[in-house]
Amino acid sequence: MNTKLATSRMRAGQWADNIKDCKAIYMANTKAVYARIDTKLKENAEGILQQLGISPSSAIQMLYSQIVRTNGFPLDLHLSHQAPTAIGKMSQNELNTALQEGYESALTGKKYSVEEINQLMKDNFH
Repeated sequence: MNTKLATSRMRAGQWADNIKDCKAIYMANTKAVYARIDTKLKENAEGILQQLGISPSSAIQMLYSQIVRTNGFPLDLHLSHQAPTAIGKMSQNELNTALQEGYESALTGKKYSVEEINQLMKDNFH
């Protein structure tokens, strides 16, 4: 066998052993997190993560890192005072009434600026 080839194989083998050692050290310093997640939600999220090149484990690691970094949950979580109306849950009469109110409001010519709309949304839904 060629000495250079044998040396190259030995180095590659040592490199692989070093990687295994590093993995063992890293794994020794980690704990598993188990969570039950809706199947469709999991599939959708993992599809997006895959497109981003991020593993689910890395995403969880990122979330935990941000929790520690911000000393809190890294998302703005709040309950709305008033939930927006879901058209699908309205009766035909309720829908007709809401549409008529919208139509009559449009006839008045009242216009709203972006700032006014943002404030109305904030006041009514935050």
